Amino acid sequence: MSTPAQSRPRQSWLPWVIGYIAIMGVGMAVTFHVFAVPYATPYFAFTFLPWMVVVAGYTAFAAKKTRVRLTAEDSSAAASYAWVSPWLLLEAFDLVGVAAALYADSEALFSIAIVAILTALVGYAEETMFRGVILQGMLRNRSNPLLAALVSAILFSLLHAVNVLGGLPVAGVAVQLGHTLLFGLAMGPIALLTRNLKPLILAHALWDFILLSSLNAPVSPKLIATMQSVEGALIVVFGAIAWVVLWRKRASVTA
Repeated sequence: MSTPAQSRPRQSWLPWVIGYIAIMGVGMAVTFHVFAVPYATPYFAFTFLPWMVVVAGYTAFAAKKTRVRLTAEDSSAAASYAWVSPWLLLEAFDLVGVAAALYADSEALFSIAIVAILTALVGYAEETMFRGVILQGMLRNRSNPLLAALVSAILFSLLHAVNVLGGLPVAGVAVQLGHTLLFGLAMGPIALLTRNLKPLILAHALWDFILLSSLNAPVSPKLIATMQSVEGALIVVFGAIAWVVLWRKRASVTA
């Protein structure tokens, strides 16, 4: 006779992820081919914002259907934020540069406000779908946490292939695929260890905000380049630490 755990129906998380990627792809194509606004250009945030609202709504619906929890009841907020504190400290420093740029060009304030809304939605949607729906769904299907983290990172990376539909050159997409794979490999284990998506959403949203702000305000290119270099080092170092800890604690990791 099967036990209740063995007879529990498997959670279908993959269709939600495929739907997410498809919606993003259509949005990128419409933004570029219908409205003639390429990805990562000054007017992209304005044009893509309504579509991102739809994507965030879809994500919220998917999260409800798959019973995703942004924060587990027994999760430690202090420990969760400690894991992403290096990113938050780096972003706090860079936000000073964005503020200085806005002081020099106050007319960019409205554009930056739109960017802030867009990136908040992106941070919520991407972390909830790729570090929430996927990871929690795989764990409930009794998948190995290490495999779940790897699958999450790969699918998160593949998501960014749709940016080619938004006019981003293939070479640029290739660079994004590599960076987002490494980012996903770092964030997945952290999400599994902390069982708290909120710090990841915050760090993700702030990162995108700083990058996109440089398209709409005179943010120092040197600041952005330095930020990306430091962030790359953080991904390697803390990602490796997270994988080691996850390996040691894999038997106790739950959704």
